[in-house]
Amino acid sequence: MINPFAEGSSSSDEVNPFNDDSVTKVVDNTNQQSYTNEPIQDQNFDNQEKKKPDPIDEGYKPPEYLQEENPLENNTVEERELMLERREQELLRREQELNQKSKASGIDLDRPPNWPKCRPFLFHDISKDIPQNCRAIVRKAYFCWIWGVTGILWNLVCMIAKLFVGEAEDKGNDIVISILIPFFVIPLSWIFWYRLLYNATRKSKSSKFIIFFSTFSMWFLFSVFMVIGIKGTGSAGIINSIDLFGLNKVVGFFLLANILLWVFEIVLTVIIIKQVNSYYKSSSLTTEQAKQELGTEVGKQLASGMI
Repeated sequence: MINPFAEGSSSSDEVNPFNDDSVTKVVDNTNQQSYTNEPIQDQNFDNQEKKKPDPIDEGYKPPEYLQEENPLENNTVEERELMLERREQELLRREQELNQKSKASGIDLDRPPNWPKCRPFLFHDISKDIPQNCRAIVRKAYFCWIWGVTGILWNLVCMIAKLFVGEAEDKGNDIVISILIPFFVIPLSWIFWYRLLYNATRKSKSSKFIIFFSTFSMWFLFSVFMVIGIKGTGSAGIINSIDLFGLNKVVGFFLLANILLWVFEIVLTVIIIKQVNSYYKSSSLTTEQAKQELGTEVGKQLASGMI
């Protein structure tokens, strides 16, 4: 390359320094791009934009019905309807299998546990389960059970109060038995007479009504026992509270309230027995049906035991 600023150089011999090949190529490229409105793009950058990360893990496999792009796209209307019907039948079949499995495990999806509210473990809804013609009887029986539970707990309070007054005779037996009564009598009364009446009216089972009459009669005798109040039996009734009225008025008032509470329970029990008896006689249920139902239940239990 000739230096244009060297001595002795003339205008005719003057050489343009920008005529170098490396310079002219860059100038030509810039001129071509200046006349186009398209922005300069990097091919490597475009390739990076096109390669987006796959959000699905490599080990994940979608269901078969999602792998098909459009299974109904190339079918006729009749074929589409048939495929939709098959899918509906498949969904119904799966739903039935789920219900059967849940019932076999003791869970009914249509009857989720809602009682008691603090810790539900069973379903209890009189307005939903019980027919309208006997809802009043079941509600009265439920109130009778709640009243009896209140009486059992109040009896325990009376026995605790009795520890601080009176003689020491039979105090130990009274307090121990009064503590045991709630743990045994409350759940047994729920299962063997209230829940029995609940299911008898719900399913219209003659055998359940027959069993209810016998178990509820035992509840009546228990209420009478609580009113009498024999010493050493854990019941704050009449006999067990005679000596305490003159010793302490507060404890005497507690025992008197307990006696009145169980007297009301006896009256309520008699009313329920009469109403259930009249309902049973007015319905189409008979003792022959009760015998057949009991025979069927016994046969099922024996068959399940053999299996």
